[in-house]
Amino acid sequence: MIVDDFNNFIKYCEVGKRLDRKSIKAYTIDINQFIQFTQIERIFYLHDIKREHLKKYCLLLSEKYSAKTCKRKIACLKAAFNYFEYDDVIEINPFRKIRIKLQEPFTLPKTITINEIERIFNLLYHEKNLVVDIKSYTYFAAIRNIVSLELLFSTGIRVAELCSLKYDDVMIHEQFIKVHGKGNRELIIYIGNNEVIKLLNEYKNLVKVNKYFFLNRFGKVLSEQSIRYLIKRACSLTGIDREITPHMFRHTFATQLLDDGVELKYIQKLLGHSSVTTTEIYTHVSISKQKDILIRHSPRNKFSFQ
Repeated sequence: MIVDDFNNFIKYCEVGKRLDRKSIKAYTIDINQFIQFTQIERIFYLHDIKREHLKKYCLLLSEKYSAKTCKRKIACLKAAFNYFEYDDVIEINPFRKIRIKLQEPFTLPKTITINEIERIFNLLYHEKNLVVDIKSYTYFAAIRNIVSLELLFSTGIRVAELCSLKYDDVMIHEQFIKVHGKGNRELIIYIGNNEVIKLLNEYKNLVKVNKYFFLNRFGKVLSEQSIRYLIKRACSLTGIDREITPHMFRHTFATQLLDDGVELKYIQKLLGHSSVTTTEIYTHVSISKQKDILIRHSPRNKFSFQ
């Protein structure tokens, strides 16, 4: 039955491919959605699924979701049918020779201005300096809040990677953190600022030994939602009247490196992108760098007409 076959695929993703919890959740949602479609179409076995069914399903997706979401859902199905074919559950993958073109609108990644960065961190450091009792939870939380955003800004890691940092992933003396990125890739990211290293060391001493590095008041792992609330609160208190997300710190990190002349291939490695194509989006963001180049090197500067 179709349900059993897709359940085996999900188990393979968990055990065989060792995908992370978020990927498994997304795959499960996408698979269940397709199973509902097969039930409506009265299809009960994998070998009864034809290209016409898949074309119809892709069309239904395109009418309901954005191009980006459609691509993700279709990619999930393709992975499943590749698995079924490889495992001899079906003879021929029905996705073969199906051409699906979904034009995804180009949107520039949003970044944070230097002024906004300064306002956020000035607030957090000011709150830390107001705490008298350095043994209190208030002081612990103040240090934790600063360190969490400092790492987002100075390493470009994703918020999920930040919250899943283990205590042993933070190497103070070696001045780097081990980041477990997408696809189970492990990245070593060095901390290039002494102030951040000093804060990391102070916070790690407060945490002492624990499985996770960032903890809430109950000693449990700090949630991604807590980081989002921290940023939202800081924006509210500093008068920043737009939404700033954790991922915008990552975009800002990459853009600032590009502005400072760091080659794209190095930024790719730092961000953990498997392909430089993903990183190339930041070449469209660097307006300040373009302005600087044209002010200094514009061919028009060679002439003066009176």
